[in-house]
Amino acid sequence: MRYYEFAGTPREIGTQIGQTFAPLIEASIAGLCPQHAHHATPQRIAELTEETIEHHRRFFPAYIEELEGIAQGSGLPLQDIACLALRVYHRFDPGRPECEEHCYVVGVNDSQEGPVLGGVLEDYPFFPSIQKITPAHGYRLIHLVWPGTHWSRGINEHGLCITGASAEAGKLKPGAPGLRPQGDRVVPLTYVLLQQCRTVAEALEFVKPFEMVGLSGMADATGEMVLLEAVKGFKALRRPEQDVLVATSYFRSPEMLDALDRAGYDHEWAINFFGGVGRERYEIMERLLLASQDRSPIERLQEVFSSHEGSKQAMPCNANNVNSVIFLPRAKRCLAAGRFACSSPWVDYAV
Repeated sequence: MRYYEFAGTPREIGTQIGQTFAPLIEASIAGLCPQHAHHATPQRIAELTEETIEHHRRFFPAYIEELEGIAQGSGLPLQDIACLALRVYHRFDPGRPECEEHCYVVGVNDSQEGPVLGGVLEDYPFFPSIQKITPAHGYRLIHLVWPGTHWSRGINEHGLCITGASAEAGKLKPGAPGLRPQGDRVVPLTYVLLQQCRTVAEALEFVKPFEMVGLSGMADATGEMVLLEAVKGFKALRRPEQDVLVATSYFRSPEMLDALDRAGYDHEWAINFFGGVGRERYEIMERLLLASQDRSPIERLQEVFSSHEGSKQAMPCNANNVNSVIFLPRAKRCLAAGRFACSSPWVDYAV
């Protein structure tokens, strides 16, 4: 992965990103958008993209200015940039196919280092980069991100760090009500949180009005570390057990499982999704972390990320890896490795 630095107003940062990554952004648009929205008409895609831009402008006008800068710098239409960055194309997907990609989150609480949080991105093998962003108004941050988007994991100058993973709620049983959307659906939350929040407490307060989905691991320099589980408008927190935090492709907190059960989701289906990959990987990572308590937190996470234990899809280091990252909130640093942590060097970056 290559490292870049960008600074200025939102539009200036966007212009720099667009100029730097124009060919890669164009390739991402060509690779992702048609795959999910191939059955939608160009007119409908354009209409929904415009609606999504204006919806996000209400909450995060500076973010839309950055997208406008990316469009200006890359020479690509804003509609195409927004369709990618705001994940408009996902709105046309008739249903998520079964796939092998499942990101994961791990963390340990250490008596000396404080919380150490990490994660692995498993996704389309496009063009991840490491970017240091110094906004004119906001907190400086380093994040791992696909150029042209803000689907990122990062840490800011105050030590707040965030990483995440997708999660399956389970199949909805016939006639069940499901969970109703509550709040406003927005996309670039991690990027915005890192620019505007200093602590986990501030980040959790910030996200209250918004609809979210998936797993978000958060830690900060005060010693706080949590996993935020979210499906539509319902959110639940899970904290470390035995000073270890592990999250794979399904929900585990009692509050979330109770909500899913009452709404009619078969969450056992989610646990057994794709042959039980999530459960198997969870057990592998938890066991490795609990068995290595005599080692440094960085070494413990690096061992997990490099492990080839388990079945082909469940092993932590596998063919779907894109990159790995370890955040050190108190030191305001992150360590990042390329596609396979078992063979890639770990590079240290200071915020």
